[in-house]
Amino acid sequence: QLPLLLFALLFLMYGLPALRNRPFHEDVKSDINNCSHSWFWNILHLNNLVTTNRCMDWTWYIANDFQFYLLSPFFVWVLVKSFSVGALVMGGTVVASIVSTSILYSYYGLHMSLAKDVDDNYFTKFYIKPYCRITPYLMGILFQYLYQEAKKGEDEDKSPLLKRIKEFITKREWGKYVFYLAGLGIMYISMHVIYFFDNYPNYHQALATLYEITFRPAFIFGVSLILYPPIIGCGETLVDFLGHPAFGSLGRVTYGVYLLNPIVIYFTVGYSVTGHFTGHSWMLFAWCTLILLSYISSYVVTCLIECPAVFALKSCLDSIRKPYEKVKESELKVD
Repeated sequence: QLPLLLFALLFLMYGLPALRNRPFHEDVKSDINNCSHSWFWNILHLNNLVTTNRCMDWTWYIANDFQFYLLSPFFVWVLVKSFSVGALVMGGTVVASIVSTSILYSYYGLHMSLAKDVDDNYFTKFYIKPYCRITPYLMGILFQYLYQEAKKGEDEDKSPLLKRIKEFITKREWGKYVFYLAGLGIMYISMHVIYFFDNYPNYHQALATLYEITFRPAFIFGVSLILYPPIIGCGETLVDFLGHPAFGSLGRVTYGVYLLNPIVIYFTVGYSVTGHFTGHSWMLFAWCTLILLSYISSYVVTCLIECPAVFALKSCLDSIRKPYEKVKESELKVD
């Protein structure tokens, strides 16, 4: 992650201003000035915890992902040692996350709505914090663990419920479609309930809090329902579709798109000295153009920066590992 992140930071601070011959929009200027003072928090993956002079706001998720990655070996180890204890530990962490989310949401009087101007506290005090975001990540760890157990045929030993679910899917031709539809329905509802808050702005604070602590786990649960039938061998068509090489090719440059897309927007849309009439046709054209430019930029930067950096790191690790491998081989020959 680091080479592309460092490039994006440097380009935003020095490359983008050098390519401009007109004043920046105030938001863009503020982001560039903040990065000159706090870029190191992004490199350390702590920018979601330090919210003064925020730099590249959209990279908050990288910090969350890195922090969760550091914690994940512990949760996986506990699950492997004891499924029941691991589930209990993860459940306790989820409860702590829900409690902290509820307290923050209620204390700051936050709201979740597309129509209202979102308070800055919503982003800095709640939205980017790891303790408010860890629940979906833990659900992903648990689902991946069950996925590995299903591949080995040992998932039925973990829970009688999993055995009945597998029988429901495998013994009925339409069983997998029930899971597909249920998963899609849960995902759709979890993402679109927010429109309720626009239509009924005088909602109770408790209702907004309940939505915040449930819609992300609900979305992940919906995704899990869709993926489970292919995992146990009952969704060949979906496996062929999701496993198409085109998705793999796009996936290799997606991280670069994530980093560079806002910068591309800064350079293109922010470059205009006049306003835009944001009709449907213009928005569609702008969206397609920005996505295309972001993927092209990401492909170039990935080839020129990330690939050489990964190759150099791999070569360095191989040179360190080879002497130890030779020693092990000599020990085996002696034995």
